[in-house]
Amino acid sequence: MIGCRSSLATLMLGLMAVASCGEAPSDAACPEGTLRAGEVCILDQGGDNPNNDVPPNNQPNNDVNNDQNNDVNNDQNNQPNNDPNNNPNNNPNNDTPPPLPDALPVTVDDVYVPSGYMGDGQQPNNIVEEITCNDPRPGGGLGQCHKFTFTPGAMGWGGVFWQYPEGNWGTADGFAMPAGATTLRFYAWGQNGAEVVKFLVGIGDADGFALETTELELTTTPTQYTLDLSSVDYQDVAGGFGWVAGGVDQPPLVFFIDDIVWE
Repeated sequence: MIGCRSSLATLMLGLMAVASCGEAPSDAACPEGTLRAGEVCILDQGGDNPNNDVPPNNQPNNDVNNDQNNDVNNDQNNQPNNDPNNNPNNNPNNDTPPPLPDALPVTVDDVYVPSGYMGDGQQPNNIVEEITCNDPRPGGGLGQCHKFTFTPGAMGWGGVFWQYPEGNWGTADGFAMPAGATTLRFYAWGQNGAEVVKFLVGIGDADGFALETTELELTTTPTQYTLDLSSVDYQDVAGGFGWVAGGVDQPPLVFFIDDIVWE
């Protein structure tokens, strides 16, 4: 190693920013104010940055980027869910149907749908159904109260069956009606009185039975009627209830049915 005067080294360090008085052993300490760079000692220009870190002005602004990313993520998380397929509140009425009854009594409207239009009822507007009723409702007020307006057409008769499933005339299994029912009861009345209607249960070939009342002349007072089921050997029932009317002299025929129950 070639020696150097300290004054000369100091001058050269100040002017050239390098102390290069020769090669220094790799394990030798550098003079105060210098840093080792390989085999030589160089002037420490970092001042207060003894660890030779990247100066603050040259550092990427990770804090800003992270803040921006966090803001974006938070904004996305706080956005309303406009996708109807992923919206947990898209079904506010909880439209999942309730389980079918497995014991008597069975309210017909809880299982069956008045979907089996017959005769002139197969033509649009010849039979119009509305869900409306007296207040208070008669009996237990179970199920729905049905108002029917029947306008006879070319066939001169019409009717409706309550079916399970909807529209089933025997192509599918009916409802597994719990065993032991002996009576089908319901209330019926007319808008003006003297409306003549026959009431039914069971779709012959589909259910293995079919019962009907005589032709009943309704009054304006809600009246309970029954069909006797005690002799019926039923299992799956497609036609839980129905009505038929015909030969009306002064149409339309307007009447009401409510509280239809197997028990």
